[in-house]
Amino acid sequence: MKIMLIRVHVHTLQLIPPLGLGYISSSLDKHGIENQIIDGLRDNLTNENILEVIKKEKPEAVGISCMTAEYNVVADLSNIIKNSGLKVKVIIGGVHATIFPYQTLVDSQADFVICGEGEKAFVQLAMNNFDNEGIKGVYSLADLKENSDNIQFAEYEENLDNLPFPAWEKIRPETYRQRPAGLIYKKMPIGYVMTSRGCVCACTFCANPFLSNKRVRFRSIENVIAEIKLLIEKYGIKEVQFEDDSLTA
Repeated sequence: MKIMLIRVHVHTLQLIPPLGLGYISSSLDKHGIENQIIDGLRDNLTNENILEVIKKEKPEAVGISCMTAEYNVVADLSNIIKNSGLKVKVIIGGVHATIFPYQTLVDSQADFVICGEGEKAFVQLAMNNFDNEGIKGVYSLADLKENSDNIQFAEYEENLDNLPFPAWEKIRPETYRQRPAGLIYKKMPIGYVMTSRGCVCACTFCANPFLSNKRVRFRSIENVIAEIKLLIEKYGIKEVQFEDDSLTA
């Protein structure tokens, strides 16, 4: 089995490694599932370029991350894949798909959406030969009705130390040079690290209260230091930027 994880290309001022895909990739690696990451944003790939890569690599499934700013491009890519004649399962995850799963499936023709954190759900779906029966938080269009109010989130890892580090060998930090987060930095290359997930606040402009239920899970200090050491010693990073939603918590 081969899986391709994709970030699409959109106009943005910042360019950092796709940590979410990195975590899903390393989780698949942990279970012996072959996968690769295609970063259309870093490599300036159009959807047509990505389709050519898919035709060449012939994965059984592709997983596409989707934030709201990426939605139209993601839906377009999914439709291109589903209408190409290729027998490829399409799975869409991320914030937008979590909050609007039904409309995402309608607009994209994707086979599944994953609501919530994707590490465990994606592994379960792959190991179940892309049958979502009994997998929490994974939905096909047949599973949903418009404005469904009984959406469940995918099972998540309570102890973040149990998650392997992002697959840094596939999203090497030295290849992300042009537009770091916030456009503020002193030295390149930069290692981007998440020490926690969630946020205690209830800001109305943010999706996090819905996604995390105003709760934060933390990695241990030792686990964070181990990742920073890896990034310094193996990948030669000169700076660390933390990507937590609520670092000061």
